[in-house]
This record gives sequence, C-alpha cells and structure tokens, in this order.
Amino acid sequence: MTAPSNPMQQPKQHDRFALLDGAKEILLPGIASVSASLKANTDTLEIAGGGGNEQVEINPPAGEVTVKLTMWDGEQWEEYQNILARLRKGDGKGGPAQFTCAHPEVRSRRIKRLYFQSEDAEGYKPRDGYRATLRFTEALKPKASAPVVDNGTMQNPGVAPLGGTSTGSTGRGTATLEGAKVLTAAMGHLPPDPPEPADGGRANTAKPGYCSAFARVVGTRAGLPRSLFGGTAKVTEDNFRAAGLSRPWGGAQNLRLGDFVFWHNDPSGAGHVGVVVGFAKDGMPLIANNSSINKPDGRAINRLDQLSTRTSQPTSYARAGGFGTEPQRQGPAVPVPTNSPSANLRR
Repeated sequence: MTAPSNPMQQPKQHDRFALLDGAKEILLPGIASVSASLKANTDTLEIAGGGGNEQVEINPPAGEVTVKLTMWDGEQWEEYQNILARLRKGDGKGGPAQFTCAHPEVRSRRIKRLYFQSEDAEGYKPRDGYRATLRFTEALKPKASAPVVDNGTMQNPGVAPLGGTSTGSTGRGTATLEGAKVLTAAMGHLPPDPPEPADGGRANTAKPGYCSAFARVVGTRAGLPRSLFGGTAKVTEDNFRAAGLSRPWGGAQNLRLGDFVFWHNDPSGAGHVGVVVGFAKDGMPLIANNSSINKPDGRAINRLDQLSTRTSQPTSYARAGGFGTEPQRQGPAVPVPTNSPSANLRR
C-alpha cells in the first residue's frame, strides 16, 4: 500500500488560511491555496424615453474568495468537518456565517468581510489525501433575500428585474437609472439587513412609526441628498416637492419601480412614505416601507391598497432624477378592500 505523501514536505505549497470571528481565530487545517477576485455588480437598465440600454454599476464590486484545502490525515479531516458544521450553521438568524480575514490575498483586494457560500469535497486518495474547496463572498445580493409581504395569499410579489417589466398586465416596471438605485437600496434594507438608528438613537428603522427614517436610509444609500428627508413623511413630501422631484397623485398607472409614494392624510398625522418595488399580478403596486404592525420587524412590503383607506389615499409620488418630459395620466383612486383596513400605525 502506498503511503500518503505529506504536503508539508513541499514548503512552497504551504499556506495557512484563518477566519476571524471577532477576536477568535479559526485556523483551517492542512494547507490552503487561496484566490480572491472582485466581481462587478452591474445590471442592464432600460433608459427612460427610449434611450436604449446601458450597463450600470449598481453597487461597488464585491469580493469573492476561493480556498482549496489539502489535508493528509484523518485528524485534520475531522477538525475540518467540525469547522464546516460551524460554517453551515450560519449566523443563527437564517443568514450565512460572516467573518473577517487577514490573509494577504484577501487584504490586498480590501475585502472587508466574508460570507460563507458553499463547499465541495473529494474522497480520500492515498497520494492526494483529503481535498475540499470553500467559497466565500464579500456581499450578499439584496434581491436574494425573501422579502416580507403582508399578504398571505400573494405567493410572489412580482418584483421585476431592473430595467424590465413587471409580471402584471400593466406593463409598468421600467426603472430609470436613478430609480434603479432606489429600488436596489429599498430591497437591500428589508430583513435580514439590520435596522439603522432613528430619532437620535431612541428608535430604529425596524420600529413601526419611523417610515421617514426608512425612506432616508433607502434614499441616501441610493445617492440622494440627506436634506430631502425630514423627521416625518409630511416634511419629506414637502422637501421633494420643493426640489421639483414630485407630482400630485394622478393614479397608480404613473408609477415606476423606485418611485416614492406619499400619504399626506395618513391617520397618524405625520404622513406616510414608501418605495415602489414591484407590481402584483393584478397590477397593484407593491410598496417597501415601515408600516407592518403584525410583524416582528416593521419593515415589509405591502400592497398599495393595504396602505390606503377611503379617507387616506396617496397624495403625491416622487422620482429620483425627476420626470423629464414624461406625461402624467389621470386614473381612479386606489380601491380599498373592505376586509383589509390600513396597516399604518405611526406617531
């Protein structure tokens, strides 16, 4: 029987790879071959007004790291299996495990964090020992997260791809370049993305009643000026109007992905605001916002008619970058289901 070769006898192949979980180091057994790269995060967007398509970078490039391990005895293999079980367990909240890393390949590309993605392993071979490949990524794609939808009968919110059309019969769904950034930011600030502070740190964007803070996080992540977003939705609505970025409500048929929608007469007295992120199969716009009082985390996606009552209808809508020469069409008021009162609860 041929004895397994010991890779440690080949110094040029020797490399250590360790993950950092806070201050604790997790050293992977055996020797590692590490490769890191940056992957562009782009989408093909349809330019408003028939201007064709354009490749646009939605977010900064995300790092990807591949670690190929070689282990040469059963003790190392058992240690690897224990570490792998920890990686697969994730963060305990349904998300992937997150670490930092000081390896030169990772550090040279300024990759700040690593999320565990997948693992492949080969069977034991006498000359090669045990081999496994681990893959990590620096950023999670927001659209990979399942959004919270406040309608148990809606299986798919029908969110359209950037620059495409919705699954509804309305044909609406095209996002302007600026609107696509707002859409991406809105989908990225739904669970499991952690909430951000609001009201001077006394609350956060997961607390019902802080819809204006939710809109501020989304808007500023998309590159809009902080000055557009006030302490209440009413103030934010006034700021968008003063900046020439909003129009009076004319009907849901005017909405595009990434638009902000305002309810000036919300029962809370502070107004309400949300972002269009898709259209249901019946054509009803779907709004990412902070309005869900029956969920642990107030950030959710609601149908437009769920956010409206007969006395509280949308009053205006706003678009990052403005409307150009796009005409406004007049349409009917939002239908309000008799069995679905407004979910709004704000102070």
